[in-house]
Amino acid sequence: MATNINYAQQFNSCLSVEGSFVIAAICKDGIIIASDSRANIFDKRNQLQEPIAYFDSIQKIYPIGINAIAETGQGLILNLFFSAIIKSYKANTVSLTIENLLPSFINYCKNNYPPELFREMRKQKLFATGYIGTMPTICYYNEDQPTGSFGCIQKSGFIESDSTLLYEYRNQLDKMSSDEVADLAIKAINDYAKNNDNWKTIGGQINVLLVTPQGTKWVKNMPPPQRWTYIQDFIGDFINGDVKINLIEPTTIEQLKNLFLSVPKK
Repeated sequence: MATNINYAQQFNSCLSVEGSFVIAAICKDGIIIASDSRANIFDKRNQLQEPIAYFDSIQKIYPIGINAIAETGQGLILNLFFSAIIKSYKANTVSLTIENLLPSFINYCKNNYPPELFREMRKQKLFATGYIGTMPTICYYNEDQPTGSFGCIQKSGFIESDSTLLYEYRNQLDKMSSDEVADLAIKAINDYAKNNDNWKTIGGQINVLLVTPQGTKWVKNMPPPQRWTYIQDFIGDFINGDVKINLIEPTTIEQLKNLFLSVPKK
């Protein structure tokens, strides 16, 4: 059982950390999975639910053995960073085939964390990439899908958080190299972020992981180590000046600090 169950079960805060854009695409020599690195800070008391600040160092793609998982939605599940949940899952799970990876992860969260956390986890949109033999496969978890929460595409195709210029290349991607598709995915995410106010929730460095039958490797912008387990760890780093947070107007630093004061102590 996860050691953080009791604390997570009692956690209540006005703060949330959300936002993501992910692209997974099958190309000629592998599968690329790309994401932005922006994490938004929200005040749950704000009825408009507009982000009040952001930071650009959160990891959204995680190698899992020779496969990978990526998440969109909440980077913070109650008091726990998603990266800490992935770390716990990796430490307590044997290697799995790609079609079983997301069901296994969801089941792990159900069995090892309190119902409150599991309910939030079920709101996530998750991607997984890997191979069944020599067959490239992209799987997803999305409870809003009318065809079912879990599904996979194989051999060719792509999945993205929203429609981008990648759609124009849909019939060419499996004939393009991973380098070409990685560059295209970076441009697609950056162009999408420039539309309207999308920059508030999408941005920062674009991380790209390549998955092949032999394993995974970062081909563009390996994310920094994720050093936070609890939101209190993050707030401590902010107080010490070890993390840069960008305010979104009209938010003031006093409003941000007051939000941090609403977070219960560990």
